[in-house]
Amino acid sequence: MTDLNGIIKYANDNFCKTSGYTKEELIGKSHNVLRDLNNHDSLFLNLWSTIKDKKIWHGTFSNLKKNGETYYINMTIVPLLDRKQEIKEYMALSEDVTQEVIFKKELTSQKERINTIFNTQENIVVIVDEKNGIVDANRRFFEIFNFADLVDYKNNIKNISSLFEESEDYI
Repeated sequence: MTDLNGIIKYANDNFCKTSGYTKEELIGKSHNVLRDLNNHDSLFLNLWSTIKDKKIWHGTFSNLKKNGETYYINMTIVPLLDRKQEIKEYMALSEDVTQEVIFKKELTSQKERINTIFNTQENIVVIVDEKNGIVDANRRFFEIFNFADLVDYKNNIKNISSLFEESEDYI
């Protein structure tokens, strides 16, 4: 919970455990004590614009633990209104998604490495499945057979064997 200026008024035990701060270290401090400067300023401009407009904000961003370690949270911030429909404070609900974010980054990195290896081959490489035929092909395949991409290939060719000359009953 924060006041209208983002000064922390309450933090639950789970938030303290995730951030590494005690309640005493957080209460009375700006939420910026957790701010990771690697987040783009536009994220916070959008956040404040949304909640000051009495709307709920959702997003994922990184924070810094007390020990300086980065962690990632999915956060929902709800402006709480008084009887006059004026904002009296903000309530933030957060979920630690650090492991998911790290996993996605590692997966993306692995995909990029595999894609680089796949597309730097001088040989033609195709990935085929029984139901769909060619489901992926490397850069060399498209260069040799003069297709822009897999969609271009599938729009023009029904069977890969039609790309090759038949000779003495074999392709």
